[in-house]
Amino acid sequence: MRPLVRPDLGTVRQQVAARANPAARQRTPARRYGGSGEHQELAGEAYSLARGYLIFAFGPYCSYCEIPLGASLAVEHKFPKSKNEFQETNWANFLLACPNCNSRKGSKEQDAVLFPDDAARWFHPGPGSPFRYTRASGGRVRVEGQTAEARAMVTLCGLDAGPSTEPTASDRRGLYRDAAWNEALASAERLRKMYELTEKDAGRGEALRAAMRRQVAATAVATGFWSVWVSVFWEQLHTPGWTRLLDPSGTDAEERARELARQLFVTGYPALGLVFPGTRNVFAP
Repeated sequence: MRPLVRPDLGTVRQQVAARANPAARQRTPARRYGGSGEHQELAGEAYSLARGYLIFAFGPYCSYCEIPLGASLAVEHKFPKSKNEFQETNWANFLLACPNCNSRKGSKEQDAVLFPDDAARWFHPGPGSPFRYTRASGGRVRVEGQTAEARAMVTLCGLDAGPSTEPTASDRRGLYRDAAWNEALASAERLRKMYELTEKDAGRGEALRAAMRRQVAATAVATGFWSVWVSVFWEQLHTPGWTRLLDPSGTDAEERARELARQLFVTGYPALGLVFPGTRNVFAP
């Protein structure tokens, strides 16, 4: 699950207004409750505005399964609004959800469950990650919780539901996740071949590599399933072929892999709209 950095509501308001009207630079403060300003709500604003703010902050993806969303994208309450009236308009309680994750989660009580905007790293490459995305040869992509809190989230939203190829199936998350894995593998191979073909052409070669990196980012953003892309690329970038291309000297391959993954899936290319907004940097050493 993509680890999200939740921005201050006032900052989101200001940025949305500035995009709509570049002359509008005045900050609109969020109403705060408590000494720490921890609770923020959309008081005085239409509840429907939360959807636009969330898309701006996190991108048009389900915060749970990471499927890209269109018109079916909904504002989801992490903690049931029926249990606490304040939670209905609490900015810190909002995420985006697809119909399947939203309906599976429902209004169930959440005890010791990791959410994607929790301070703890929700997903990161390598050992110690609370989540693990794997696929056996020719099999389906599995989402496995490595901690009790992560397993609770997998169960809560049914994140490991298998793919259904039935035309009438309403839950197609697994099917699209498998397709994303295949696309990520193909993209990693295309990028590797470009690095290989341009290995001896430092000048023109870097321009071609940069163009291919932008293409990979564009495909990932359009396909969604950030954690799948990171899992596939992180594994591929540590194969001997990639290690040699990234660091011919053999002294700094790990940092080069982190730098490339960070460029593709965290930093992105904001000026071109090729970025997963609000993604926590999981590639820090």
